[in-house]
Amino acid sequence: MSFRFIPYAFGLAVLSLPSASATEYVVTELLSDRTIRVHHVTGDALSDLRDAVAVIESQSTGEPLGYALLNSRIPTADGSVDWIATVMAHGKASLVRPGARVRTVDLTRKVPELPARFDLIQLRQRKVANRYKPQVYLGHYAGGSTAATLYNSERLVGPFIAAYGLNDFWQIDTTPATLIVGEPSVGLKWNGYDDQENRISLQARYNYSIRARESYGSLSILWDSSGASRFIGYTQLKILTRQPSEVVATGEVSDRRFTAELQTFQGFLTSGWNRIVAGPRLNLENKTIGGTLAYYHMGNIFDWMVGLRAENFVNDDLSAKGYLPFAEFWWRF
Repeated sequence: MSFRFIPYAFGLAVLSLPSASATEYVVTELLSDRTIRVHHVTGDALSDLRDAVAVIESQSTGEPLGYALLNSRIPTADGSVDWIATVMAHGKASLVRPGARVRTVDLTRKVPELPARFDLIQLRQRKVANRYKPQVYLGHYAGGSTAATLYNSERLVGPFIAAYGLNDFWQIDTTPATLIVGEPSVGLKWNGYDDQENRISLQARYNYSIRARESYGSLSILWDSSGASRFIGYTQLKILTRQPSEVVATGEVSDRRFTAELQTFQGFLTSGWNRIVAGPRLNLENKTIGGTLAYYHMGNIFDWMVGLRAENFVNDDLSAKGYLPFAEFWWRF
């Protein structure tokens, strides 16, 4: 496996086309590990489908197996329609053979018959609903970023996040809410490795506290790991020159120059394509153990979440200082 390249064994995918009526294709040939040929069977054989996201179903079970992108239309002698498609995401536990059925589906909105699985979320396409995209942001108080990045020219906007995809692997962001309280910040995230089941990124952030007249920064290693199931792991190791929560909340400058945090969250995908995320957070210097529990409602372009954050489970103090309920929302488009 290599950087910036997602290898796929055999694959085909569902064609999510602009047509409202179902159009069926059949896989006729596996041209390479990432390229297939499909032949039109029934429905409207639309000719203007270039770059359409496309769903393949198992010939025997009808189970969705992945996605592909239609590249070029191939004329045939009998006047029928063939397409060459590039595999974009594919369940590695499944094997697609010639004869598999491919039908059109619109992924810009919810598709009730599409089962919720993390291997069906690996789409690098802007024009699909958020519920079918990898989650790039967990929330300001819930843990920050995942290893996924926004796609080229994609935007994520909310009270605590304003991010932009420079391309499919680089993302820049800032935090509007902290700017209002006198702490401008800028972050840069790079997705360096992605093999569909594992994703590794680096994120650097610079903050300046106007009240304290000092700056601080952080460097994070982000690792997402998932398979064909409904579970995914979000791991983040963050090295900070100062604790951001202390400066933002109190304006006090600590004598500590460096500290580190390790968080290992487990995410669960519900049948409605929403997410539940929970896990511990360890401050390696203070030796405190906190954690987060959060629920995410994923929409087409608008998402919202609610959660509870604990700063230190060892502390018996159940006041608001130790336990923080929170809610957040954002648009991704």
